[in-house]
Amino acid sequence: MACDHIYAEIDGSMQGGAPLCGPVCAKPGEGNIDDGRTYAVDMDWNSATNTLDIYFNDVLRLSCTNNFITSTFGGASSVYWGVTSARGGLNNQQYFCPTTVIILPAEMGHFSTVCDGTSEYFEWTAITENRVDYFTLEYTYDGLVFHPLESVSSAGQSLGEVEYMLKIESQDPKQRYYRLKIVDDDGTYEYTDLIAGKACGTSQNQLISSISQQEDNLKISLY
Repeated sequence: MACDHIYAEIDGSMQGGAPLCGPVCAKPGEGNIDDGRTYAVDMDWNSATNTLDIYFNDVLRLSCTNNFITSTFGGASSVYWGVTSARGGLNNQQYFCPTTVIILPAEMGHFSTVCDGTSEYFEWTAITENRVDYFTLEYTYDGLVFHPLESVSSAGQSLGEVEYMLKIESQDPKQRYYRLKIVDDDGTYEYTDLIAGKACGTSQNQLISSISQQEDNLKISLY
């Protein structure tokens, strides 16, 4: 395709193979994306329906239905995975944030954020909980200084999934990065990985030129 595009390949061959799904242009309006700007790509796997949805800048661009666990991974419950993209006319920065983390005393499922108008909703799932007292949502601009926003009490001891949601209203024009602080009943705590806020209802005038994380420090460079 003339446009920069997205497709799903399951045979490992990027040369002349027949994609399982796609290709479709990455941008709904076609065109290329090797322009040095920052774009968000989200991939969501629904194991109940065997559906892989791929979003580009929050727009669903490609949906594939296939039993990948059986057809591609031979039924294996643990696999290696990763993300790649082809080279372009400019050196676009590439980084990715898995939204599944495992932390004790809570085994965490997804931790994500969605927009509804000017409101930003943070959603997370605790697959199991043991001795968790509460969760605190924190944000940072630089990965060094974190600011607590709101706390949510834990459901307590649970061997089943518990879903949480927190609504945040913010007109902050700066890019925020969020994490959950998981506090045990004895005061000890752990953190989730960082996710990028969506800045609902604001206009982002600064573009990220590079981002890197070393241990607890997040280094962000802006144009």
